[in-house]
Amino acid sequence: MRSQLSICLAALFLSTSVVSAESVHLTLFGGKGYTERIYGDSTVTSLGREGTIECGAYSHMVAAVPDEKSGMAGLVHNHYPISILKRLDRSTPRLYTAWRNHEPLRAEFRFYRPDPSGDGSIEQHYTVIIDYAFISGIRQFVPNVFESGVLHQAPSERISFTYGRINEIWVPTGLETIDEWTTTPSNVPLSDVNFDGIVNMKDYAILADDWMTQY
Repeated sequence: MRSQLSICLAALFLSTSVVSAESVHLTLFGGKGYTERIYGDSTVTSLGREGTIECGAYSHMVAAVPDEKSGMAGLVHNHYPISILKRLDRSTPRLYTAWRNHEPLRAEFRFYRPDPSGDGSIEQHYTVIIDYAFISGIRQFVPNVFESGVLHQAPSERISFTYGRINEIWVPTGLETIDEWTTTPSNVPLSDVNFDGIVNMKDYAILADDWMTQY
């Protein structure tokens, strides 16, 4: 009886905690004064998502350097690139041009979720805006289509952005926070993979691990 109750509670937890995932949508601007819109292929017309760059994955990290004596988080804050996963689309050549020319960009990442009211609608609940952004890396790939039993994925690419300033906004209440990357992103060597300001064996280790993970 107790085991049946545990199974029921677990099923209830899973049914209430798992929600459908929504893509992150990127609105990107380049050109002089960020006046040129760089369009993607999103055909979702609601909530301003049409023509945006649809991101199937998004990752970002910040970290505080621990104090050597106490071990507590110190005052030195490290920012790391924002990385997205997207399909190859009409924005792809333009992104490559921005990388080649080291062009400053403005990026707005919008996050969506099912409305908490449960009415079945979707709401935009979080926004991340980066200014003075630069494309620090592009990696295009097609998974091995000759390998049987593998879920085939459309030709895709990972794009990484450094930035000068980041603004994160909780849309329902307008609560926001702003911070700046202390290392000027335009001066970070593109081979400095972990963006600590130097090129050393740590960067090559990250590249090797990424290569082995993907292939």
